[in-house]
Amino acid sequence: MSCRYLIGCDGARSVVRKAIGAELTGDAVVQRVQSSFIRAPDLIGRQQHESAWGTGAINPRRSGMVYAIDGRERWLCIII
Repeated sequence: MSCRYLIGCDGARSVVRKAIGAELTGDAVVQRVQSSFIRAPDLIGRQQHESAWGTGAINPRRSGMVYAIDGRERWLCIII
């Protein structure tokens, strides 16, 4: 198998980059961000505020957002 271009979007410790022998230039960590797609059918009923498309949390150590994907049970959680 061959290809004209190969793109590895798997971060600074890229398995793809290492497999093709490419070197990383620049900073390995620009910002630590984690995102998770979750299914939580009861989450919307536990909110203590009016329904919103996105809810943010600000914390001295970590902050983040929770976004309603379908307004019922699917959520995207992003921790910054």
